[in-house]
Amino acid sequence: MERAQILGELKLMMGEYMHDDEKPLLDTVTDKTDFVNDLNMDSIDLVDIVIKAENKYGIEIKNETISKLNTVGACLDVIEQRLAEKPL
Repeated sequence: MERAQILGELKLMMGEYMHDDEKPLLDTVTDKTDFVNDLNMDSIDLVDIVIKAENKYGIEIKNETISKLNTVGACLDVIEQRLAEKPL
């Protein structure tokens, strides 16, 4: 699965936790976008998004890893890594 596709799906998941007036921020998302400072999300939002990603992709992301996912790029990196580790 390509990173751009995962990013698109992640944006949809993030949009579920944003107010309508904040959703245009999703158009500016890059790897360096910070969940808290740039997208006004809190740690609970991030945990919910990670759970959705785990369910969607059939992967597991440990709690101690979630606490380190401060940017979209870091989140994408972990998702890609877990997908690569997943048996075919």
